[in-house]
Amino acid sequence: MMSGPELKILVVGECGDGKSTLINYMKDSTEPEAAVGRTPSGVTKHTALYRGMIAWKRVIYVDAPGVGDGAVHIGTLVDMLERVLGTGQIDGIVACSNIAKNRITLGARIVQMIIDKGIVSAHKWGGVILCGTQADRCDNEDVQNFRTAMKDAFNREVIGGAVDKVAVVSKTHGFDELKRAIAGLPSQKLQYTRPSPEKLSAALLRVT
Repeated sequence: MMSGPELKILVVGECGDGKSTLINYMKDSTEPEAAVGRTPSGVTKHTALYRGMIAWKRVIYVDAPGVGDGAVHIGTLVDMLERVLGTGQIDGIVACSNIAKNRITLGARIVQMIIDKGIVSAHKWGGVILCGTQADRCDNEDVQNFRTAMKDAFNREVIGGAVDKVAVVSKTHGFDELKRAIAGLPSQKLQYTRPSPEKLSAALLRVT
């Protein structure tokens, strides 16, 4: 039996980092499949909602277009997030990053910027899960490096807190670690507010 209110989880990441594949494994089997592929410009072109369940709680996953999608500019992505989230609240953010890249990419830094400027809650980083994807294409050393050195590198760019939740997923590793991380998110909601064009432009100049 499902209980309690729905959790709303925003899933963000760079193009090709496996966001939609992740959602297909996390969503309810009755939900439509999220489009996946290896198109360099990204497959997801619009925000989409998918329902699932974790630890007897209903979950809504918000699948956002990949950062770096040539057809979806940052301003457009922010507009899409405003339409789907409004100025409402979410329960957590899954920031996807391909383990094999072994670095904090420009896309990951832009994801950080969107969280930093779009989430106004003081405890925002406690609601973020850094999720390493495509672990089945990496060796154990790569995976361990993601859990430690990559998390530390991600946090060096974080302002006003730190991300302490890390999950590693793949078709072979499974998705249970991510489910546990979502189930363990703080009860405090994260408040989303669309960043002003001025703040967005200034932040983009710092990361690009």
